[in-house]
Amino acid sequence: LRSTANDFLSFGILGFSDKAGDLDQKITAVYGAINYNKSISSANNSYLSVGFTGSYKQYSLDLSNARVNNQFVGGIYSASNPTLETFPVPKRSNYDVGAGVSYNFTPGFEKRTTYFLGVSGYHFNQPKFSYYNNGFTENIRWNANAGLVSKLDERYMLQVPVNFALQGTYQEIIFGGLFGWHSFTATTDPNFEIYAGAMYRISDAIVPVVKLRYKNFGIGMSYDVNISSLHNASKLQGGYELTLTLSGNYPKDPEYRMTVCPRF
Repeated sequence: LRSTANDFLSFGILGFSDKAGDLDQKITAVYGAINYNKSISSANNSYLSVGFTGSYKQYSLDLSNARVNNQFVGGIYSASNPTLETFPVPKRSNYDVGAGVSYNFTPGFEKRTTYFLGVSGYHFNQPKFSYYNNGFTENIRWNANAGLVSKLDERYMLQVPVNFALQGTYQEIIFGGLFGWHSFTATTDPNFEIYAGAMYRISDAIVPVVKLRYKNFGIGMSYDVNISSLHNASKLQGGYELTLTLSGNYPKDPEYRMTVCPRF
């Protein structure tokens, strides 16, 4: 949504749900985000963006799958044996807030390559994250990312992202590249795009990625191939992820569609 001749607002909604572990820990969340994008050049080829996000998250466990030492007698497990354990509340929820700032720049007359750099933070309100009533809170998570999106020619694209995350004493670095192809017409935006590539999470996993997009709809799939010291137990297996996206300009008035937006 355009606010002035060159500045504009953007907004989004993100939802996800995942499940892992013997106790089927499930995390479901819905995020809303709004961003103000400020044009800082007369050529409209660089933007400074400030965004805010908020979410509602729910956590749950299936304690019916829990097995503890007291249920093994003589090395044999029996569900009828008392656990002698005090189990936590199997369902919790919390609210979360975050914010970030990013800069993107598209130099040159043809504007073939966009460079971007961003910093963001999550869990600013440090929500409680525990199945017990012990007051444990989530540390603030800091993210820094950079990369480029390049139009190699009329049909081929290259995406190269890098992301660094820090939360408490834990950190993660992931980088990689995606090579893309899209259908080409002289008068309209491409109707179909396909991207394939891989990411590398340092000291942890290689992540093959495939993405498809048709008009405003997209679908992506990735799978973690564990290569860390845990690979003897994981047998190179990790987690798969499926994403669905819907993007576009709203409203669809042609005057608004002329707004110059960064290509991510």
